[in-house]
Amino acid sequence: MNLQSGKASPTLINTLALLTLLLTLTSIIYRVVRDPGDQLKPYQGMGEAMAEKTAQLLGGSGEVILLDSPGSGTGQQRAVAQFKKSAGSLTVKSVQGPRNGEPPATREQLEAIIAQSGKADAVVVMSNSVDLESLKQSASNGAIPRMILMTWDVESARELLQKNIVSAAIVPRFRGPAEGLPVPKTPREWFENFYETLTPADLGEAPEAQ
Repeated sequence: MNLQSGKASPTLINTLALLTLLLTLTSIIYRVVRDPGDQLKPYQGMGEAMAEKTAQLLGGSGEVILLDSPGSGTGQQRAVAQFKKSAGSLTVKSVQGPRNGEPPATREQLEAIIAQSGKADAVVVMSNSVDLESLKQSASNGAIPRMILMTWDVESARELLQKNIVSAAIVPRFRGPAEGLPVPKTPREWFENFYETLTPADLGEAPEAQ
């Protein structure tokens, strides 16, 4: 501080501002990572969001095939468990697809799985369970009911929605962090910080294939 003028020097102001920023970031990081269980909350929120979207598409009830990969990680297992818990009036048939680490199911294999599982109004596909390139090859022929898909590939999700093969897709958030959200605490808040639900109405905002 300049003792003669009574004003703080620019260097002191910058230092104080930097310290304030560091303290704020430290506080946020501490709140985010202090609970190891927080790492699984986005997946739990994902299962809840997928169940709600499926119920919305089916008018609240219906037969649903939930396609999972045996041997998948703890996060996906948490998403599957939460989907079943949040299914409400949906009747969920849990079906095992290819094991984690094996090639995902092709379109033909998915159609066979659905046919063997009996009547279904929708199929819910967890990450890496189905080969997206195989799904893209032709428009829906009715063998696959409404599909709700979780994928890391936003561009593929866009194409599948355009072809009416997928009714909704859970994808990594591509529009930037959700505005106005507090530091996430609940599984749904964690989900909304990292993922979002993409529908045909959102195609104008989703990234296009390069």
